[in-house]
Amino acid sequence: MSNVSSPAEPVGGMNAFEKYVESEIRIPLSIKKGDRKIVIVEVTIKETGETGEIKVIRSPATEFSDEAKRLIKEGPAWNPALIGGKNIESKARLRIVFEGKNDNI
Repeated sequence: MSNVSSPAEPVGGMNAFEKYVESEIRIPLSIKKGDRKIVIVEVTIKETGETGEIKVIRSPATEFSDEAKRLIKEGPAWNPALIGGKNIESKARLRIVFEGKNDNI
């Protein structure tokens, strides 16, 4: 049996996940140009690679939390964590960054 251990990660890696977030994120209208808001979530990754519970650790408002959850639910599949070559359920902590780029009138 292998002693390989690795954390859960999105298929394609974190860089691919971050590019997905950048291209698919829906910025709430309440954010102003130049503002930066961060949502931190903890996601349960099942041994099948499916996402389970998404727990918001920190968020500036519900609209940001809801968008972070949507991105994770609709996002890429995950490779589950491995211990000893066996898939296990684990938790992954993610930061979703919202940046105000437009003047909202």
